[in-house]
Amino acid sequence: MTRLLRLTNSGSKPVNITGVDSSSPAVTAIVEPLTPGKEYKITLQLKKGTPDGQLRGQLRVNTSLPDQAVLTIPFYGIIGSVEG
Repeated sequence: MTRLLRLTNSGSKPVNITGVDSSSPAVTAIVEPLTPGKEYKITLQLKKGTPDGQLRGQLRVNTSLPDQAVLTIPFYGIIGSVEG
């Protein structure tokens, strides 16, 4: 399963994303600049073999801003197959 997250800087100063990681070992995150300093795409990927059940965690986005060096984005999901 893959989900996309888009981060947009609406401020006047450019913001660089210097790294991104997940608090959950079941979720990986990759950042890609769309417009460096302004817009970024973060791809979240659920690792194969993740057991069914609830999944909670936080995505930590490291930035070049001294006053907002880390942005924390919570995530939640339910893993399982749908029958019917």
